[in-house]
Amino acid sequence: MIEEPVKVSPSEARKALEAVRAIQARTRRALSLAGGGQILMIWGMVWLVGYLGGYVYGYPAAGRIWAVVDVLGLLGTVLVVVRARHRFDDPLGPRIGALWLCLMAFAGLWIWVAAPSSDAQIGFLAATFAMFGYVVMGLWLDLIFLAVGIGVTAIATLGFVWFRADFDLWMAFLGGGTLFGSGLYILRRWR
Repeated sequence: MIEEPVKVSPSEARKALEAVRAIQARTRRALSLAGGGQILMIWGMVWLVGYLGGYVYGYPAAGRIWAVVDVLGLLGTVLVVVRARHRFDDPLGPRIGALWLCLMAFAGLWIWVAAPSSDAQIGFLAATFAMFGYVVMGLWLDLIFLAVGIGVTAIATLGFVWFRADFDLWMAFLGGGTLFGSGLYILRRWR
C-alpha cells in the first residue's frame, strides 16, 4: 500500500519556514541571554593566557599557569551562568554543566592512562577534549558551537602536525582567538 505524498501549498510551506526561522531566532537569543557568547570569550582568554604561558615559560611552570587560569575561567563561567539564570532559565543548563564535568573527568583519566610524552600532546588532547564538548553542544543547541568545535579541532590538528615546536603559540592565538571571536560574534549578532 503506497501512500500519496502530502501536498503543501506554497503559502503553507512559507509559513512553516517562517516558524522554523522564528524558533531559530528565539534559540539564538536565548543562548545569547544565557551567556553563551560571554563564556566563549572567557575561555578564549583562558586559552590565550594558558597557552602563551606554556610557550613563554615552558613546563612545569605552564601547569601552574593553567591551574590558575582554569580556576579563573571556571569562576567566570559560574558567574555568567548565575547571572544569566535570572534572565533565562534553561532546562538543559544542568545537563550542559554535567556534560562538561564528565568530559573533564574522562579527559583527566584518559590523559593519565595514555601518559602523553610531550607537552604538545597534552595541549592537543586537552584542546580536542574541550572541542568535543562544543561539538556535542552544537548537536544539542546551535550549529555555531558545532562549527567552533570542528574549526578549533582542525586548527589544533594543523598546529600539532605542522607547528609542533610552536604549538602553544599557535593555540594561544588561533585557538583562543577563535573561541573569543566566536563569543563576540554571538554577543553582537544574536541580540
